[in-house]
Amino acid sequence: MSKMSKPSRPKPPSPRADARPAGMPAPVAPVFSRPVEVRSLPAAGLDVRIAAEPAEREAVARELGAVSVAELSGAFSARPGARGQVLVHGAARARVVRECVVTLEPFEETVEEKIDLVFAPAPDRAAAHGRLTTGRSEHEDVDLAALSSVDPPDPIVDGRIDFGALLVEFVTLGLDPYPRKPGAVFRGGDGEGEASPFGALGGLAAPRAPEE
Repeated sequence: MSKMSKPSRPKPPSPRADARPAGMPAPVAPVFSRPVEVRSLPAAGLDVRIAAEPAEREAVARELGAVSVAELSGAFSARPGARGQVLVHGAARARVVRECVVTLEPFEETVEEKIDLVFAPAPDRAAAHGRLTTGRSEHEDVDLAALSSVDPPDPIVDGRIDFGALLVEFVTLGLDPYPRKPGAVFRGGDGEGEASPFGALGGLAAPRAPEE
């Protein structure tokens, strides 16, 4: 079975992390966090290498619904851009022990994901969208196609980027949604076939017609 399409990366949160309705709880802290100060990057930029400790890998495994996480690491470069932006390039790597959907046996899946993102101070994230709507009356049409084509940068919160949370996000997106142990096949009643998350349905008997 070929690996199914990965889910698209969700849109970043709203520009102001503190602009929550009254009574709404604060965001839950990430299970693996490595915040790095990027408010005043040197001209040459900053190289960041991170790796999760055993207790952190256990927490990530619980969040992923995996048996365990044998490795979780990332290497990044953060370079200053225009108007306080930060350009982040790097790679995420993980070795995750998961349960096969066919045999229910544990096996190790390796994830390697490239990361190329632009971060910006929170007030600047909506600037591109604002330029498309500024000066328009409430009755004037907005070019929704142009508006949707503007991909706002990810937010820099309190002058920091959390590379740990970023690493877990991309590892999650890189995991196979239907993990299958290499070589595993579904064995139905009429022979062997390639594994499929819906393969077991083929073994169900067709409903019998009522007797007359």
